[in-house]
Amino acid sequence: MAGSPTSPLGAHFDDVPSSAYFSVATRWARAKGVTAGCTSTSFCPANNVTRSQFVVMLHRFAGSPNHGTSHGFSDVATSGEVAQAVTWGKKYEIVMGTTSTTFSLGNAVTRAQVARFLYRYANKPAAEGANRIQLGVTRPAQTF
Repeated sequence: MAGSPTSPLGAHFDDVPSSAYFSVATRWARAKGVTAGCTSTSFCPANNVTRSQFVVMLHRFAGSPNHGTSHGFSDVATSGEVAQAVTWGKKYEIVMGTTSTTFSLGNAVTRAQVARFLYRYANKPAAEGANRIQLGVTRPAQTF
């Protein structure tokens, strides 16, 4: 199917039935290192995704380029994977804070924010990353 991953799939998560519409996607994301789940065996598909979790997943998808940890947000640590992801996202104007000094790590990422972050990522030619989103690939939308 157009737009479907072609790489080998990772192990399934215990809480993702193989019949679930997102089963293949979660296995692909696990194989690519985009997500490890909420535990080593669970994906927690009904849980909300936080702003920090989303920017980390997008950063991993981009190949985890390192741009340090100088992001300027008071609620983000100055070291670690989240700090690197937020710094990368801010540098390329893919993600912004909820204020000029606050990123709001623990807030749920809204559908609007996800759409905006993905749009910015796809349209930033300078953003480093081995995996670029190819716009123009269309397939029927899944309502969820």
